[in-house]
Amino acid sequence: MKRPAALMIKLFWLSLCLVTVPAASAQETTPEDRIKAAFLYKFSLYVEWPDAAFAGPADPIVIGVVGDIAIAKELQRVIVGRYVKQRPLQVRFYRNDIAPAGVHLLYVDGRDGAARQTVLERLQDKPVLLVTDDPGGLATGSSVNFVVEGDRVRFDISLIAAEAQKLRISSQLLAVARQVRRAQP
Repeated sequence: MKRPAALMIKLFWLSLCLVTVPAASAQETTPEDRIKAAFLYKFSLYVEWPDAAFAGPADPIVIGVVGDIAIAKELQRVIVGRYVKQRPLQVRFYRNDIAPAGVHLLYVDGRDGAARQTVLERLQDKPVLLVTDDPGGLATGSSVNFVVEGDRVRFDISLIAAEAQKLRISSQLLAVARQVRRAQP
């Protein structure tokens, strides 16, 4: 009688393990998430913020992620122990309904257009590099917008938005952008 009970318990635990495996793998980072996280880190290397964007010379460069926890987790892994211009890097994750303060580079997930627009409007005049992944991202005030072409992640840049946010983007980054929008002469 003990044998069937032990067998039932083992089958029960095995079934629980099988049920939880897909849930764990669903939270894995996709190749697209990994590429976007790497780009976000690299963007921080090629942007100059005004001195007023930082309270002091040792303050970190804060990279915020709105709405996409997988990219935030991957970005956290990417930046461990890294510095940009002698400043440590930090990653912060925000829900869709919060317009973060104290960030220098902000990725806003493109799935929730209303939340994205609220965040972009609240940070419009702040020295924040706004990065989106929405077809209309540059038109709504983003400085950088991810574009997926086939199996490649590319990005477009709006110098108009970057200059309005008092940011300088290196010509090296502009050279690898798919498209650069400039002010009309």
